[in-house]
Amino acid sequence: MRGIKHRNKQLCVFSHGLFWGVSTACKSLCVLFVRARSIRLPDVFTGDQLQIGNYIVVGTLAAFIWDLLCNILNDYKLLTKHRIGVGTLAYFAARIFTLWYLLASTIFLTHPVSDCAVARKFYEVGCALAVPANALLMFLRGRAIFLNNTPMVLLFLFLWLAVAGTAIIPAMPGMITAEHIGPTRYCITVFENPASGFFGIAPAVHDTVVFVAISWRMFQSSHFGDLDNRSRKDNIRAAITGEFLPRFSQAILQDGQLYYL
Repeated sequence: MRGIKHRNKQLCVFSHGLFWGVSTACKSLCVLFVRARSIRLPDVFTGDQLQIGNYIVVGTLAAFIWDLLCNILNDYKLLTKHRIGVGTLAYFAARIFTLWYLLASTIFLTHPVSDCAVARKFYEVGCALAVPANALLMFLRGRAIFLNNTPMVLLFLFLWLAVAGTAIIPAMPGMITAEHIGPTRYCITVFENPASGFFGIAPAVHDTVVFVAISWRMFQSSHFGDLDNRSRKDNIRAAITGEFLPRFSQAILQDGQLYYL
């Protein structure tokens, strides 16, 4: 019995870091499925691709729900026993909007619906909210690390605003059109405005810039030897593993790596 409890505790500890992975998967799925189901009549090969995409969406939703259940007590304590600030609000906004998007996309891609246009719009709006909310977590982390560096904070803010601005493009009227597949009640995207492609660029640039900046700052804070006298091997090891960092800084670096990957 004790072994089972210990194993379940390990699973839930693992899932605490899973949120970053699921949130990142959510952003990736938002970009991927902007272009999903974008042909008139799927052939056999495309049907296989769409089926794989459906499996990915359902699997991501299941992983996210598992993460929610494993951390529901921690989230409750975060709300009731700690001061609620911008970071806390951003965290729960990311949770809620990610769940919205994953549920809406799962329904659109796997369930028969009466109005494909409404179903598609509902999940595009969820995507437009989930992506900036998750990027905001990364922005707040970068701002905390570079708190006394105003130009860097302004750069991060500009990139986040670009993410928020471009995220609404697919949800704008006339950008994407969805219809039923033949006589069925399953949906397919039949038109996509090329401008919706800009949506995938801003999150990638934002995450890359913030991640590289944080990694470099953490690397400069590593406490072994003189920066000028370190070997290349030690520099690479410090930048990737955070081996020579204090525990808290190492956790920030590795959690950022999980989010980015």
